[in-house]
Amino acid sequence: MKILLKTVVTTALVTTLFACSTTSPTSNTKKDRFSKVDANSDGRVTVEEFSSSIRKPKNGPKRFSRLDVDKNGYLNRAELEAERKNKKNKKKN
Repeated sequence: MKILLKTVVTTALVTTLFACSTTSPTSNTKKDRFSKVDANSDGRVTVEEFSSSIRKPKNGPKRFSRLDVDKNGYLNRAELEAERKNKKNKKKN
């Protein structure tokens, strides 16, 4: 009986540890959002990539030009993160 109990407890522990190690703790982070928006994974987001990733794609070019602080025609990670921070601040106020 003790052996069976030890086996069950050990199996449960191993299963739990395995499940925890295979899930991504950063599945909703800004980094992941940037990776999702950057469709071709070149490290920069075009207006087309940005527009296709938002709820109202027709507003994409206008929002993109506002976010493209350095006006190089691409959004980098910092520019996209700044948008997320601004949204959070607006929700708080």
